[in-house]
Amino acid sequence: MRKTISLTSNNIKVSGHIGTWYVYASRVYHGRRLFLVEHETYGDHAANLILDKTGNCVMEDVWNGWEDYEVYIES
Repeated sequence: MRKTISLTSNNIKVSGHIGTWYVYASRVYHGRRLFLVEHETYGDHAANLILDKTGNCVMEDVWNGWEDYEVYIES
């Protein structure tokens, strides 16, 4: 069973991605809580991910934070 993601979550394993991740920002879009996560080893040298509250990857290859997600949902 997967843990619920929160603002203080770290050591998150994401299916299809190597290593572990930690939450560094959160926002609500259209009633859905999302979390911007950064790789615990590579930090800003690796693309970020956006996860939902159950840890499912909503978006990968995030280099510009929430701006990337906003462009994605508007397209």
